[in-house]
Amino acid sequence: MPAVRPDDLSCPRVRPASRVAGFTLIELVVTIAVLAILVAIAAPSFQGLINSNRVTSSANELMAALQFARSESMRRNVRTTVCQSGDGTSCSIGDTWPGWIVFTDLDRDDVPDAGEVMRVGVVAAPVQLANSSNIASNRFSFRPDGMARSSGTALLNAALRVCMKTNTPPENARDVEIGSGSRIRVASINATTACTTPANPS
Repeated sequence: MPAVRPDDLSCPRVRPASRVAGFTLIELVVTIAVLAILVAIAAPSFQGLINSNRVTSSANELMAALQFARSESMRRNVRTTVCQSGDGTSCSIGDTWPGWIVFTDLDRDDVPDAGEVMRVGVVAAPVQLANSSNIASNRFSFRPDGMARSSGTALLNAALRVCMKTNTPPENARDVEIGSGSRIRVASINATTACTTPANPS
């Protein structure tokens, strides 16, 4: 059995408690002040990104609806109409579009009857939607050849403007354009914080 030294019988040594790490009041105040400055600098950029996403997503949804209407007119060999709508079931007339519908005009009465409505869209505030002057009565149709025409036989050149009344970002509008009756594209527009009626594309 090993011999026991006198030191081993003594009381265990107690180490002094280590200093607890943490923030002082001054450090906490400085951290909060720096964070507040960074938030104030970044807030306009975040708001601009949110607004841009709202306008862009609404414009893309509308463009997809127009492309769908055109493809269905050719696939079904029937006139397919896009019109302003406030209730998602019937066409309406107004300066701005609260929503829109796509319907196949099977009986050629230019009215969306039961079973003819194929797609519905809603324009959620503060986003606004307005059409150019070549779109008469807030509606237009793609014929079985896939071409949209204005009055008579002229190919449709028109635009639908998706817009927010803001300068954050400066390009606060998207024009969904229909060129030569069939070409559909989206263009970013600086509408100078207003949501004016778009011009007809040349």
